[in-house]
Amino acid sequence: MKIISTLLSILFVTLFGLLLPSCNDSKQKVEIRDVRQDTPTSSHTPPPPGPPEKTVLPEVPAEKNCFTSSGLKYETKITLYLADTLVLGNIISEEYEAGKKEWADFTGTIHNEVVKIKFKGNAPVIGDASEWTDKPWKLIKANGNKKLLIPFKAKNYENNKWEEMEYEFNKTDCN
Repeated sequence: MKIISTLLSILFVTLFGLLLPSCNDSKQKVEIRDVRQDTPTSSHTPPPPGPPEKTVLPEVPAEKNCFTSSGLKYETKITLYLADTLVLGNIISEEYEAGKKEWADFTGTIHNEVVKIKFKGNAPVIGDASEWTDKPWKLIKANGNKKLLIPFKAKNYENNKWEEMEYEFNKTDCN
């Protein structure tokens, strides 16, 4: 019985070791601990195992920032959660007259106040003559206030041509 238990333990550890590298895409550190089960010395049957332990992941402290921009036809609100070099957030775009809302979540990175994001799905409407680009955003401080600058492809109404423009989103309370 002791030999079978030992062989099963070795088989389990070997299989776990082979499967672990294929699950390492998340770049999350994993700690493996040596768990040994004592074999009973008497002939009675051991009690059944209890429920598995819950895995508790450490919380990542994040700074919540909210920004807004009021355009000609839409108001756009951006919520950014900044945690070290990771950025998570969402955008809500609301049309003034119709009250119609569109939203999208995104993930990204931040380095030296430059934010690079990727939308999960389609980006929300920003205006009738404005389109999102994949260019990085910038967090700046102007007159003591934090602002978010985002480049868009937009129609210049003075010359009626499409060009790259930077829209300014002002920091607001997150309510």
